[in-house]
Amino acid sequence: MDSIKKYMNETVSQKEYFEKIIELNDRRYSEVNAEKDKALAAALIAVKEENRKTEIAAEKRFELLNELRSGVATKDEVKALEKVVDDLKTNQNTSTGKGLGLHQGWIILIGIIGLIGGIITIISKIQ
Repeated sequence: MDSIKKYMNETVSQKEYFEKIIELNDRRYSEVNAEKDKALAAALIAVKEENRKTEIAAEKRFELLNELRSGVATKDEVKALEKVVDDLKTNQNTSTGKGLGLHQGWIILIGIIGLIGGIITIISKIQ
């Protein structure tokens, strides 16, 4: 505005005065528009960066969700696993039963041998 006042103090025509005001306003509006364009470009870059970060975070969440889904067994897989466990239990019980039967057989055999030995000892002492 100081330049306008200084310009007004000189002898100029009204046409020149208004042309100068229009020129100064045009320059000011150009500068303001240039600053608005810079601010708009910076905001656009920030929004694009935020969108990129959001997309990366969403991809990571979906990857983790897929990993969790792949780690969960289906009903058929659980039933198959239960069948295998039941078969193993049956085999273990059968093996344990055979082992106990064999152990009891040895005890009975040793008892019979001891009994026969005792009878022989008693008979030999009597004679």
